Amino acid sequence: MLVFLELNGMEIECSDEEMVTLGLGIAAGQYKDDDIVLWIVEHNK
Repeated sequence: MLVFLELNGMEIECSDEEMVTLGLGIAAGQYKDDDIVLWIVEHNK
């Protein structure tokens, strides 16, 4: 995801812990698409 976003002009600023939490949440089905988009927008530099 980070590479894709960077190739498209977006740079994400987050801690390793935030990234792990997001990844595990996605894997567990805890996030909907809209939640992930919101996370990306909130963490875009």
